Amino acid sequence: MRKETLKYLYWVLAGTVIVLFAVGLAAFHNLQQAQGYGRLVNHTTIVLLKTEETILLLKDAESGMRGYLLTRNYDYLDPYFTCIKKLGPATRQLDSLTRDNSRQREPIRRIQVLSNQRMEVMSRLISISINSLDRDTLYQTLSEGKTIMDSILLYTEGIQQEEHRLLVEREKIENELSALTPFWLGLVSSLAVLLFSATFFAVIQTLRKRWHYERELEEAVQNLKKSNEELENFVYVASHHFQEPLRKIQTFSDRLTTKYESSLAEDARFLVTRINSAAARMQQLIDDLLVYLHIGQPDPEEFQPINVSALLHTFIEKQADSINEAQAEVTIEGDTTLEIFGSTGQLHTLLEQLLTNSLKFVDQNSRPVVKIRTFVTMGANTPTVLKEDTWKKFCGIEFSDNGIGFDIAYRGKIFQLFQRLHHAHEYPGTGIGLAICRKVLANHHGYLHVESQISVGTTFYILLPLSA
Repeated sequence: MRKETLKYLYWVLAGTVIVLFAVGLAAFHNLQQAQGYGRLVNHTTIVLLKTEETILLLKDAESGMRGYLLTRNYDYLDPYFTCIKKLGPATRQLDSLTRDNSRQREPIRRIQVLSNQRMEVMSRLISISINSLDRDTLYQTLSEGKTIMDSILLYTEGIQQEEHRLLVEREKIENELSALTPFWLGLVSSLAVLLFSATFFAVIQTLRKRWHYERELEEAVQNLKKSNEELENFVYVASHHFQEPLRKIQTFSDRLTTKYESSLAEDARFLVTRINSAAARMQQLIDDLLVYLHIGQPDPEEFQPINVSALLHTFIEKQADSINEAQAEVTIEGDTTLEIFGSTGQLHTLLEQLLTNSLKFVDQNSRPVVKIRTFVTMGANTPTVLKEDTWKKFCGIEFSDNGIGFDIAYRGKIFQLFQRLHHAHEYPGTGIGLAICRKVLANHHGYLHVESQISVGTTFYILLPLSA
């Protein structure tokens, strides 16, 4: 998927989330307002109920008082005593409920004062009825109580009118906001469906294009693989066919030298020698090319658990003749328990190419010294390791020599086919050996890194995935 497309999808998703968040926030705000006004409506209703409760307490107390004055029966005073207990808390609660409304503060305060006065008048009436039969005083006290009660009712009516006004106003706003709630919820749902459908459609279209590109890429890879296989088969067959005329050239050249050596002029013998040298080099080139082609993709059955230390010692034993001939010194050290999963044959080919280079690219006046060390390392410790493999553990094989070395600027060139840093007359070879090494490590999902210094030596770092 291209970066431009991904960036576009990210912006679409970000825009979708922002729009949904904004609309959802507006819907939430609307719902909160509706709930707030719903609470105000409940609050107003409670104020009305508490106001009514206060008046009922006073009225019940008055009715009981009249019954007592007429009958002198103390049972009629029960509402009066109930009013004494409940009137104070009721007026204080009413005061607490209306603190948010400055217009109600003064009437509530007046009701509290008048209620206390009314209760005090009732108390005097009881005292008068018990201690005196003065009817004028009794009537005067009753008249005073009625005046106070009328004032209480007047203030109560004002409070109730204000609360009814607030109730109507708040219910209207609550209904309006509640009516908008389904609209906001529907808008959020519609936008969510619309925007996510559009995003989903865009993603599906992008994925379809990606699937189409992947199919095309897979077809191209298959075609390329098929072409490579055909090319390798062609080269393999051609290399085999080249060997027959090459052997004839070598045979006829040998016969010419053997039969007519005494009669050949000096320059003719030189030319025959050159022919033999070129034929031998051509033979070596074909042999190395066949080895390179043979490496290919290995048969899975070739892969098996391998102890690295045992692999190295077995290899050195098999190369004893070449090592002795070069009078070389080869040492192996490091962890002897490391185990990998691979092809013994291919890994022997890899080590053979490296050993051949170490024995070949050495100063004539120096004795070849090859040191092989095994160790465990993380992929992040080697610069050539891919990013996805930096966290993996590898078996490292350090293969160093005291050879002539090379300019590290040519590090990338030496692993390419037929690439040489020296002329054939200086150091023999075909330029295929390190390409073979790279191919072996590719088959094993490993890595090859090299460090070198002219006239000091070269060190190859081989990384192979640990089997456990």
